[in-house]
Amino acid sequence: MKNVCIDVMVFMAIMGTILFTSCKDENEKTEEILSVKPVTLLFTADETQTQTVEVATNAGFWSVEKPDDWVKYTKSGNKLFISVLNHASTTSDRTATLTIMAGEAEPVNITVTQNAKDADALSINPVALSYDANEIGDRTVTVVTDAGSWDAATDAPWIKLLKQDNTLKVSIFEENTTFMPHTAGIKITAGNAPEITLTVTQAAVMFLSTEPAALSFKANETGEKLVGISTNATSWNATTDSSWIKLIKQNNTLKVIVNGENTLVTPRSANVRITAGKAPDFILPVTQNAAIYLSARPASLSMKATGSDKIIILSTNAVDWEATTDEPSWIRLMKQDNTLRVTAGTNDSGLTRDAKIRIMADGDTIATIPVVQGK
Repeated sequence: MKNVCIDVMVFMAIMGTILFTSCKDENEKTEEILSVKPVTLLFTADETQTQTVEVATNAGFWSVEKPDDWVKYTKSGNKLFISVLNHASTTSDRTATLTIMAGEAEPVNITVTQNAKDADALSINPVALSYDANEIGDRTVTVVTDAGSWDAATDAPWIKLLKQDNTLKVSIFEENTTFMPHTAGIKITAGNAPEITLTVTQAAVMFLSTEPAALSFKANETGEKLVGISTNATSWNATTDSSWIKLIKQNNTLKVIVNGENTLVTPRSANVRITAGKAPDFILPVTQNAAIYLSARPASLSMKATGSDKIIILSTNAVDWEATTDEPSWIRLMKQDNTLRVTAGTNDSGLTRDAKIRIMADGDTIATIPVVQGK
């Protein structure tokens, strides 16, 4: 019985030692580690070279998590081979992250950056073309680029394009007959260079008119008259070589001023030349009537009480004249050529009576003829 107890005690001691050893091994289990070098990779836009990443771990297996399709990789042993697809963008770089995982080790991120593609160079000279409204023909534009080829296109029906080596011939084959300018864009492209637009402008037909189209002043009239200017030009001007006229520009109005009366017995005239851009010059005629002279024979009339007719002979440079009286109840007037027949009715009043005959031309009274009728 004593031996049995000793055996049990020995067995328990052995089992305790085993359990103690087992617990010690469990507590001292090796920590899994992960090391990745390098953790940042930089590629050019068109790079095809593969870059290598070294992965070191004591875990039994490691893996890669890759969210972006433009990054490619392959595994071989403890090496990771990374490549990228061609980057066509010329505006911005792109970045992706690969995550390396190994057992319970802390994951490691690899940052992959690919630069944007360098843009092809493209320039033109000149950068814009301008044509007159009635201008047709060719202009040449020089195109400079390091791209393999270039192209030009426009949707303007009044423009024709012809490529010749490094030049672009721009042809305008019809005039602009409208009062609005023609404007078009020619798009020039080369490789991945930013597109350039060549602006082509064909000027509008210039117009110029005035309201009124002519001015007339009386012989004794001074002062100003206004003329409205209508044009699609950006500016206009007015000149005259006549000293008796003064001109003042005010926005779209021309003020024409006559400073003095015309004392001559002949009319005087002047031209005001109005110019605006490439519109045909406009000539505004300005006239001032001649000073009116008139003589009447006789210069006065004496009529009988029983009534009578008298003839007044007029000499004048007026184109037309009129005669009126302040006593139409007993005086009747009849105009014929340069004569005026004056007829007086019977005077039954028993009193002498008188009247006036006024000769008018150009709106003014130029002669007054007194008339007396006896009783």
